[in-house]
Amino acid sequence: MLLHLAKRWEEFPDVEFHFDCSDKPIGFYADLEFDCKIFHMCDAYGRRVPHICANDTAFNQRYRVCDWEYNVNCADSPNFYYLNDLTYETEPPTKA
Repeated sequence: MLLHLAKRWEEFPDVEFHFDCSDKPIGFYADLEFDCKIFHMCDAYGRRVPHICANDTAFNQRYRVCDWEYNVNCADSPNFYYLNDLTYETEPPTKA
């Protein structure tokens, strides 16, 4: 599998990422510039770590997994970025 993904990176020679994590909470984010075939993990310091989905898959922002391309509406991905806030809360829950 790793060799397969390494070859997949060859499809993106000299790639430049414009996705900015500096204003995003911790989480995983689809990169629309690459039709969601690439996604980024943003950390608490605004650093970005790019990841690539396997052939015939794209990052499904709603479920935060690489999914079959036909299941992914990449343009809708920003509508689900907020789910990272719910998953990676830094404050403990309060009792009512």
